[in-house]
Amino acid sequence: ISYEGDDDLYLDPPLDAKVEDDNELPPVTADTPEEARAKAGEEKKQGDAHFLGKRHEQACERWGRAIDLLTAHDITDVSVAKLYSNRAAAHLALKKHVLAARDGALAVECDDKWWKGHWYRGQALQKMVRNKPPSLAMGERLEQAIASLKACRAAPSAATCT
Repeated sequence: ISYEGDDDLYLDPPLDAKVEDDNELPPVTADTPEEARAKAGEEKKQGDAHFLGKRHEQACERWGRAIDLLTAHDITDVSVAKLYSNRAAAHLALKKHVLAARDGALAVECDDKWWKGHWYRGQALQKMVRNKPPSLAMGERLEQAIASLKACRAAPSAATCT
């Protein structure tokens, strides 16, 4: 399945890229939106390297730092939507379905045309429904999942969304 270059970002850092294993990262701030974008780009690269190394917790932390940098300067465009959808993918890998659904929804809030936000939200909601006894809440989540996946198909770049 082709993603029309959307996943090229995952291929940038080599698998043997040096990544930090520190538990506590120093705070990261930026004085201008341009500086925030530059620093967020570095955080994103670190998150990508962690994700490729299957260090999903660290990937979530790095992408979260990038999101915080950008949103602190009122930047909420598709670049932030992509960070949220990346983090949703990591949360899914960690089986943190509620967090994945939330990040998918936040990605859609930033850019409702970013199909991966719809996709990861739908995936997370479906996982929340599986292996649970039938209930009204589970039925509602399933309906939300179906709506998210339909929105994914309707997004402009969703020809690959199946």
